[in-house]
Amino acid sequence: IPSTDAFNVIKDLSSQSEHQENTHAHTRLKWQKIERDISDRIFRALSIFAEQGCTDLILTAFGCGAHGNDPYMVASIFKQLITHEFKGCFRTVIFPIQRARPANYEAFAFVFEAY
Repeated sequence: IPSTDAFNVIKDLSSQSEHQENTHAHTRLKWQKIERDISDRIFRALSIFAEQGCTDLILTAFGCGAHGNDPYMVASIFKQLITHEFKGCFRTVIFPIQRARPANYEAFAFVFEAY
């Protein structure tokens, strides 16, 4: 990422997904709602970055650690949006996910492996 004096920040828009409370009680419709909610939040964040002309992004795992969001779901949503809806908007996208959280690291590495 090019060196600059300032950068833009969006406060973490992730939220605790409902599945953390009682995974077995959720139906397919509830999982679809969780996925839709996460996708909407990520879309809004990427939209703000694109509208502000940000080209180099450092993004988070969007609640995969603290809030228990599924890392494969989150990584897949990011990849879909970055490679389709926001294709060409960003020069650099970095996910600084620590190897200390192997599930998150492995999910993002797997999803973005061919990208």
